[in-house]
Amino acid sequence: MSFGDYQTAGLVLASSSPQRSAILERIGIPFTVVKPDADETVPKTVSPEMLPAYLARKKALSVAGNVSGGFVLGADTVVLFGGRVYGKPENAEMARAFLKALSGHRHKVITALALYDKARGTLHETAATTRVTIAPLSDAVIGWYIGTGEWRGAAGGYRVQGQGARLIRSLTGLESTVIGLPVYPLMTLLAKTEQPQWIMEPVPKLG
Repeated sequence: MSFGDYQTAGLVLASSSPQRSAILERIGIPFTVVKPDADETVPKTVSPEMLPAYLARKKALSVAGNVSGGFVLGADTVVLFGGRVYGKPENAEMARAFLKALSGHRHKVITALALYDKARGTLHETAATTRVTIAPLSDAVIGWYIGTGEWRGAAGGYRVQGQGARLIRSLTGLESTVIGLPVYPLMTLLAKTEQPQWIMEPVPKLG
């Protein structure tokens, strides 16, 4: 599909993440994937907590310039522990070090979303935080998990939706935040576009 073929009210996912695509498919939202070409260099003035919002915005805008219409969704996920960002490990040894550091501790996972309305030139943003406690992990367990290969491309070096679920002692918040696309915050964001296909009637009230 060429850029000019996108529907005006369609959703373009500015992410090559299979996990984010799987969530959109599961909740029944049609979309097209366009891999973002964004410079992910981050200024020192951006705090770790604001990093995912900064990158989600850059991803959405990098794709928005190449589509004729519609809504472009950017997303970014980070794992935060001890004031440090645990991104995607570059190799098995880095993944092992990440899991050793997170073992037996509670950390935060933040996923930020940025939705660019091409027709109006407006940007809607939101973020969600989930707190995850990793069980105490022995070297043998860490070695086993590294052997699964799930750490590849995963912030923090684990995947909660796969065999990494065995490592989780507790989780407070949306699991979809940890996977990379928090569903209820996403639906709230999409509703702001006033597109009828994305408005839930009635909107459920939480709390």
